[in-house]
Amino acid sequence: MGDFSMKDDEREELIENVRTLATNICTFARDIDAGRVKAPDLSDFINDYTYDALISDLAHLKLATVEDAEHAPNDALRERINPLLAPIGVTIDDVYADARKGRVFVVKALWESMKNAPEIPKEATEAYDTVHYSLQFLGLKPGSPDTLALLGTTAEEFTRVDQAFGKASAYETIVGNHMMTSLTIQRLKEKHKAKGVEGLPDLARDFEQRFESGVASVTRDLQRIMAQSGLREDELQFYINTRLEIDGYPTDEPPQKYLF
Repeated sequence: MGDFSMKDDEREELIENVRTLATNICTFARDIDAGRVKAPDLSDFINDYTYDALISDLAHLKLATVEDAEHAPNDALRERINPLLAPIGVTIDDVYADARKGRVFVVKALWESMKNAPEIPKEATEAYDTVHYSLQFLGLKPGSPDTLALLGTTAEEFTRVDQAFGKASAYETIVGNHMMTSLTIQRLKEKHKAKGVEGLPDLARDFEQRFESGVASVTRDLQRIMAQSGLREDELQFYINTRLEIDGYPTDEPPQKYLF
């Protein structure tokens, strides 16, 4: 198994990146053990210190699949990856175990900051998604006794914080889609303006395709958030409408017309 269509230099670069990621993950775990590490920037952590980032590069090499990030290494993965990691003195099982240690450290530190966030948190999506993905990676369900014990929190506090960040993340998703929709219509107008009136049907068709695709993606995100955090559709609609009004967005056509 391997990608023989890839250029040799591209393949070597990916292999070196895999080894760098594996080294980062293992070093981070050693630093945690030694008590000499602070919570990293979330973007840096996600891109440079996670098992799924490692598996993503391995998938590009055709040595793994993205689904391999969802569970512990199996014999087939060990057979393919351990020789590649041998020069840095670790196995894929070492990396996986250290990646779990890193996830535990990050999600606990992140939760501490989320508990102290304002009632309406800003830039909530990255924190919210990181907590839920981390729990999934660790085999924990949101709000379960094991999760509450890990985070040192109560069921009531978990629900309050998780739902506050879930609502804010849903709002950010809708506003982000609104901004992308505005950019899209401007770009399409530029693309079709040379055709004049005759270009309007093409403009309408192209915009509708992109709009429908964006709405479908936002709807999936909102449904995921509601399922993860136990939010009802009506309370999420009320929260989003209220924040849209506060932030000055037009609400003549409420988001639920398109998103629920």
